[in-house]
Amino acid sequence: MIPLGYADGVPRNATNRGPITVNGRRHRISGRVCMDQFVVDVGQDEIAEGDEAILFGPGLDGEPTAQDWADALDTIHYEIVTRIGARVPRSYLNAEPAVAGPADVREQP
Repeated sequence: MIPLGYADGVPRNATNRGPITVNGRRHRISGRVCMDQFVVDVGQDEIAEGDEAILFGPGLDGEPTAQDWADALDTIHYEIVTRIGARVPRSYLNAEPAVAGPADVREQP
């Protein structure tokens, strides 16, 4: 069970179609995408709580891309990435820290 669902932006129509990688191997969502979870059929693969599951990424290591999701769900990749909501924590790898600039304050005539 993956603790993400349509409340987090996983499309409901990914039911039985959404691609996912678990421990580096491709699988797909099995059954309905629920509000807070979905299930993945991993066949005979051994998995344990805390193992890595990737919904989409750059595809460099075989993980699904947003375009793979879009193709599976008959939509566009922008819809896939923009659906992911605020409930999903973000981590930015190899990112420079944001630098706050001066406030853009303009006098009104």
